Amino acid sequence: MTTVRAIVYISLLLMLAGVLYVSIEVWSEHQQTPKLVAEAQALLRADRERPGAVTPADLPDAWRTALLQAADPGFAEHDGLDRSTPGAGTHTIAQNVAAIMRLHMGLETRARGKLTLSAQALTKQLGRDAVLTLYLNHVPLGEAHGAAVAGLPDAARSYFQTSLSQLSFDQFLQLVAMLEDPARYHLQDQPEANAARVARIHALLDGRCKPDGVLDVEYARCPSSVQNK
Repeated sequence: MTTVRAIVYISLLLMLAGVLYVSIEVWSEHQQTPKLVAEAQALLRADRERPGAVTPADLPDAWRTALLQAADPGFAEHDGLDRSTPGAGTHTIAQNVAAIMRLHMGLETRARGKLTLSAQALTKQLGRDAVLTLYLNHVPLGEAHGAAVAGLPDAARSYFQTSLSQLSFDQFLQLVAMLEDPARYHLQDQPEANAARVARIHALLDGRCKPDGVLDVEYARCPSSVQNK
């Protein structure tokens, strides 16, 4: 009986320790929130002065729709975390922006819980438009000529040697296809994989298929060839 009681006590202590640890982590993250938001606001101000930087309003409606459908289909509704929208995957745009900002600040970027708290704080305090603006200008998009590419304007210059506004819709979709995994869908290093994903995105936008659940970011039911369009 004493042994059973000891096991119960130890179990309760471990549970309390776990709860305490999580509470401290959450408190610590909340302490970082003002700095995170301030850094994001500073980056937004810098982007407004930077030639070539864009806002969501600079994108044609069809482009913005395509990007959100592929990168974060529940963007307009969720608070930074999406566990229910088909095709949402494991990270939202806000979580990607949180990772970018946290990396910029030298903070942990791999812990999903911390990313989620940061994403929700950015969405609540900056608004979706600002979060999307940061994403458009800073999302990692692989490497070109040995240099890291960050943001859609930089990607247009690096991969097509022109401004974002001068791209065709299909060229824009080639960049959008890279958002899920820049290495796997790299338009120069993996052109066939990129083309297949572009075809699937086209099919998705045309309503010829739908994601098969939250984690179906590959659009398994969508045709991967333009011949099937």
